[in-house]
Amino acid sequence: MVAGLQGAGKTTSVAKLARYLIERENKKVSVVSADVYRPAAITQLETLAEEVGARFEQSEASESPVDIVKRAMKDAKVAFSDVLLVDTAGRLAIDEEMMAEIKALHEAVNPIETLFVVDAMTGQDAANTAKAFGKTLPLTGVILTKVDADTRGGAALSVRTITERPIKFLGVGEKTDALDPFHPDRLASRILGMGDMLSLIEEVERKVDHGKAKKLAKKVQKGGRFDLEDFREQLQQMKNLGGMGAMLDMMQRMMGQTPGQGQGEQKGQPGDQAGEGQEGASDSANKEFTDAGKGKKEERTIGKKAGKAGSHLPPEFQKALDSYNKKR
Repeated sequence: MVAGLQGAGKTTSVAKLARYLIERENKKVSVVSADVYRPAAITQLETLAEEVGARFEQSEASESPVDIVKRAMKDAKVAFSDVLLVDTAGRLAIDEEMMAEIKALHEAVNPIETLFVVDAMTGQDAANTAKAFGKTLPLTGVILTKVDADTRGGAALSVRTITERPIKFLGVGEKTDALDPFHPDRLASRILGMGDMLSLIEEVERKVDHGKAKKLAKKVQKGGRFDLEDFREQLQQMKNLGGMGAMLDMMQRMMGQTPGQGQGEQKGQPGDQAGEGQEGASDSANKEFTDAGKGKKEERTIGKKAGKAGSHLPPEFQKALDSYNKKR
């Protein structure tokens, strides 16, 4: 069961947690929304569940939260789901009505895990919220969201002390894969602006195509040349990691940046846009210059075409070629 104030990121955290359990723990996950108050809350969770590959339990705003969850538990057992995640209703502020409802829901469900979602951007107010929920519910852990903001998660120290419960996950972005297990030493590095190299390494291990990496390594070891096809594959691998912005954010001051400067460099911004342009140019170059009959003459052919008097190469292709030559 997931609880917290409205706007803390409960629904998104449910979807992130579902994806985490499906992809990393190989669990069959069902999700259900018991939020019958917020407009489109049920529809939002249904959309996110479809995105992450979780089974969505239907619910209606006219039903009571307890009835919704009881029925969802029965359906999840019939569907042989390993985990049922319950998204509860929140409020803009703590009130007795909300606390009474969520307490009754908890008693009816008796969940194995009761996770409290708190927004890291609320600062020390997060501690007051955590205290109120801790008195009402037997919390088993905390999910700290929006840790990718400039606050960098300092509220985690207060929440941990007040609730006396472990912080289990950190929400580090808006996408459904942006949920990291909590590691105290890594959060300390973020708070101090020292970057997070271990998380970057784990991300690379999880998302890089190991088969292609081994193939390229063997090719280079045997004296093969790093060609445009290899260059294009490297650009694609970087895109799978979230682009240059995501990588720079984890390294932060190791790269001479101020904390958070790399964050938010999503698709369409300068760093990643250049990479996409070079990838497209590499594709065009491969189509134009690589075929079964040319093989090893590829680079010389490109050089000749680029050096012809009066020839005009597209700027994107010229940039890709310059980057390729530097990486050789």
